[in-house]
Amino acid sequence: MAVHTTRKGLRLPITGEPRQDIETAGAPRRVGVVAADYIGLRPTMHVSVGDEVRRGQLLMEDKLALGVRHTAPAEGRILAVNRGHRRALKSVIIELSRGELEGRPDAPRF
Repeated sequence: MAVHTTRKGLRLPITGEPRQDIETAGAPRRVGVVAADYIGLRPTMHVSVGDEVRRGQLLMEDKLALGVRHTAPAEGRILAVNRGHRRALKSVIIELSRGELEGRPDAPRF
């Protein structure tokens, strides 16, 4: 692999330095499964908008790779199933349940 070095750079006239504060972010209220993370995914959906899901529950299965199943990362309600061009799946959004938000989700029951 080639190593690239720059001899001249752009010197930006920025004064001062960054604040050394670390801020805590709020807990997320929604999580999602993004189809772009799974190249070539052709899903068979097992849930629809409004369904209640638990952690590990089957969301979709790949039509081309038999036996490849994608499960819910958290407990909650399916808020949206976003589709793109030619109905290609873009994402599945899950609104977290109260127990999941408080850090004590229900035990999986299937």
